[in-house]
Formats: sequence, C-alpha cells, structure tokens
Amino acid sequence: MGHWFLVNWQRKRQMEVKAMDVHLSLSNALINRKSCRSYKPYEITDTEIDLFKWAANQAPHASPHRHYELICVKDQITKNKICAACMDQKYVSDCSVVMVFCGTEEDKTLRQGHPKYVFDSAAACMCSDLMAVSMGYQTVWIGNFIPESVKKILNTDLRPTIILLVGKQT
Repeated sequence: MGHWFLVNWQRKRQMEVKAMDVHLSLSNALINRKSCRSYKPYEITDTEIDLFKWAANQAPHASPHRHYELICVKDQITKNKICAACMDQKYVSDCSVVMVFCGTEEDKTLRQGHPKYVFDSAAACMCSDLMAVSMGYQTVWIGNFIPESVKKILNTDLRPTIILLVGKQT
C-alpha cells in the first residue's frame, strides 16, 4: 500500500505519513479536476489530510520562506460557522474538510507590491487541490468570504486568503 513520505510542515513538526496509492496521474487529475458544489457525507481520514498538507508544502513560494499557514476543519459546528462567513454557500457545510489557507507576514510584498502570502497560498492550495483529486475527491475554491469573520471563527491572527473544500461529490 503506497509510499512513505516524510512530512515536514507547520512549526517544523516532523511526522511520518503512510500515503495511500494515488491512482491518477497528474494529467488525469488535471482532466478530472472541476469545481464541485455538491458533497455527500464522507469521512476523510487524518492521514489523507496529512497528504493534502504535504502536497501544499511541495508548492513553490515567493521567497525562501512560506508566507502561509494551513488550518483544516472537519468539525461540523465550525464548518457551519465558516459557511455563514462564506455568504451561506451551503456546500461549505456539506464538504468533508474545509482547508483555510492563511497569509502570514502581511507586510512582506514583492517588488510589484503584491503580498507574498497571496502567491504562496494560491500555489499551496492548487497542490492540495490536485492531491485531493488524485485521491478520488472533488474540490472547490472559495474566495467569497468575510476574512475577519473566518479569522474570528478560527481564533487566529493570520489572514484567511483562500478556502479549499474537499469531499466526495454527490
């Protein structure tokens, strides 16, 4: 069953994650990837979530350091609160896991004036997205949300930038 990856993510925490067989190639993941707004109840394991995080950490970033952190939510009550902060887009509550990519170091910008965390969050989100699709899940990116509300719900000082929903399509 699969490969072993050494995952090194947030706070330099090291953990071994047994990866499951990935049945789709990158090209198939790109072909099969679509925005899904209808999810059925399904439990995504912590091991699978660790693979999504691992994929995010493989993304390129705007400087030698990442300018994002990732917060994953499986708890239904918290997902319902995030749903409200996402203008009541029902599928936010229905998905299996809500992945919130949050910017760090808001004052760090590129020469063009764009915050580094925007680029880092987007690249990490795409890598997690493709990993999820390669594992048989569907996803959708959420950009229409109230950052201050999500920040309060997650009890974080970080800036929510992108929300990725992952689950099994109905």
